[in-house]
Amino acid sequence: MSRLLPLALLAACAPQPTPLKAGLATVALDAPIGTSLGGYNRSKPSTDRGSRWALNFAASTGTLGNAPTARALALDDGTTRVAVVRIDTALVTATLQSRTEALLEPGVKLVLAATHTHAGPARFFRRALTSGGSDITAIAMDVYDPELEERMAASIAESVRQAFMQLTPVAVGHGEADASSLNRDRRCQNDALYGEGYRDGKVRVVRFDAVDATGTPTRPIAALLNYAAHGVLLGDGNTLMSAEVTGALEEAGGALTGVPLLYLQGAAGDVSPTAGPHQGPQALDAYGQAGAPLIKVAFDAAAPQANGAPRQRLQHTRRGVSTKRADCGYARGDFPEFGAVGCGLAGSACEQQLDPKDIICLPLTRTGVVSTPVTALRIDGVLLVTLPGEPTTALGDRVREAAMTVEGVEQTLVVGYAGDHGGYLLEEADFLRGGYEPSVSPWGWKFGDHLVREVKAMLSTLGSGQPAFEALTPEAVTVRRPIDESPTAPAVLESPPASLERLSTAVFRFSGGDPTLGTPRVTLEREENGVFAPPPTEPLVLRVRQTPSVAEEPGATTRAHEYTVQWETLPTTPPGRYRLTAAGTARRAGETTTYRLESAPFEVTASSQAGVLASAGVTAAGQLAVKLRFAANPVRYGSPDDPVGNYRLRDFGSTAADGALARGGAATARLTGPDGVATTSALVWSETAEALVLELPQATGRWVVEVAPRAFTDGAGNTNGASVHLELNR
Repeated sequence: MSRLLPLALLAACAPQPTPLKAGLATVALDAPIGTSLGGYNRSKPSTDRGSRWALNFAASTGTLGNAPTARALALDDGTTRVAVVRIDTALVTATLQSRTEALLEPGVKLVLAATHTHAGPARFFRRALTSGGSDITAIAMDVYDPELEERMAASIAESVRQAFMQLTPVAVGHGEADASSLNRDRRCQNDALYGEGYRDGKVRVVRFDAVDATGTPTRPIAALLNYAAHGVLLGDGNTLMSAEVTGALEEAGGALTGVPLLYLQGAAGDVSPTAGPHQGPQALDAYGQAGAPLIKVAFDAAAPQANGAPRQRLQHTRRGVSTKRADCGYARGDFPEFGAVGCGLAGSACEQQLDPKDIICLPLTRTGVVSTPVTALRIDGVLLVTLPGEPTTALGDRVREAAMTVEGVEQTLVVGYAGDHGGYLLEEADFLRGGYEPSVSPWGWKFGDHLVREVKAMLSTLGSGQPAFEALTPEAVTVRRPIDESPTAPAVLESPPASLERLSTAVFRFSGGDPTLGTPRVTLEREENGVFAPPPTEPLVLRVRQTPSVAEEPGATTRAHEYTVQWETLPTTPPGRYRLTAAGTARRAGETTTYRLESAPFEVTASSQAGVLASAGVTAAGQLAVKLRFAANPVRYGSPDDPVGNYRLRDFGSTAADGALARGGAATARLTGPDGVATTSALVWSETAEALVLELPQATGRWVVEVAPRAFTDGAGNTNGASVHLELNR
């Protein structure tokens, strides 16, 4: 006679679901300084000193702030292992993805996406020739270089390896916030279709919190950040590698939330960032400062709840989308067989309508490309859908609408610039409005709608077999670049002076090795209790100058490699003792060795330059309002041979021409009224007026305000080293 086991005992004996685990790691993207930058069609100026890592474009000369990295989020639910990796580049190619996949552990799935910085490395996009023999991928990415692609793939794979070493059980939450103040609609051609200003202005966050044995969240450890904005604030004349606006959001948002963020670019094909009145590198600072509070809102809303009933934890699906002419919906003769560029380029006006029969395109020759990938990654109630190019807002909305019909999906992240690159991705009606974007969309006006249909087919069959993506084989590396020797051992060439006032720039120069051996790791350290340690991240500028230059002597085998590090201090930089360090690799006399160099320690003190610029006025309430400012600080970084200057934003509420406002504190002032009577009064900071204020008597006429040297101290301890004299009429 059989006995029935109690239900509680059966439940205890049943296999328990493995908790979802996550880990995050960041690795420098292995693209040596000198590599040309991608995203623009860049000319090579006569002053270019050359590099073995650049061909038709200018050589990059260093790094600015957040140098390009690969940041990986590893996910493992005991059955499925996935790595989501963002890289600081303009795009991702299928060969970079497949070359990286070949280096991963068996069974690991890879979601590889670019942040779309236009200051990241180029030269990893396979050639695509027009019928006239022009290489169209080289127009914005310089000529393909398999050795660089191989190096980048190795560093991406290393980020994945390190992320899987950090796995910890997590709970997942998601949130969003309005961040429409950070971007703008840049494509006027589709205003008649979608309305003026049409764009996705939401910032979306997927948060991962470590959990205890009961599944209760204990602390956040990482988050995905999804937003739409081109990385274009530095412009095409920039020669410094940078993570651009996406890096600014990652860095500032991470500092405010207290966890590393991983930026996933959204439907940014027709969306640009808004920088306000700031320029160049200062605009990056401003962008991060403006975005961080909005990211924090979404991050707080994403706080996960305790893990409840088991759910579909982790699911990865990839589908190959055919790019063949017939599969895209064209009849023979409607569109070139192997794709085309330049379609509709002649039409750039904002109000127009193109007829497909009249569109002239420049056909491509056979490239071997027959498909491109789309991917769906499900993490609990969150669905990431990746698209192989630059989706416009409308295309992203169509994908999001389709994804939200999937049962159990609560939030969808549309991730562009992922897995491959097929140019801009537009709906047919949008494509036929002309402009720049259709001209670099190689599969023509029917491809965007075809792609959406294929995404819908994938979403309706998640977890099932899908058409395979047929990737091209990466080109073999047949010849590797030589490594130049250094004539002397690495050494410190210049340290900052022993004492620096705030708003000064600390400069550290050293001789090192060939950039081909890797970019030196430069850090700022602050002394605490007698020990030097890195403070919260401070943006540094690193530049290299090689003598003789590659342009001067391309065949030289020995060159001096002189590096310069700059750190610009702010009005609020904590006072104290600092030093700059550098660690890297050099080759000398046939031997490759590592080195670590330290600058002499230096003291950062309060500034005495408050009030170099000053103004006085009267508030609506009748108060005297005095604004004391530091000197104007226009950005200087245009020429590769000039030092970078004023690359940091000193005051979010002031432009470089205004000069940073000395905020907070109080001043003792001598006030002379229209009657000639002088009094000594205290001016006190008003946050509302953003000025030092004082109640004025009712007398009208000429007033004189005088602040003696060091009679003012702002909220950070800075003073006025010189007297301030102001006059106003009331």
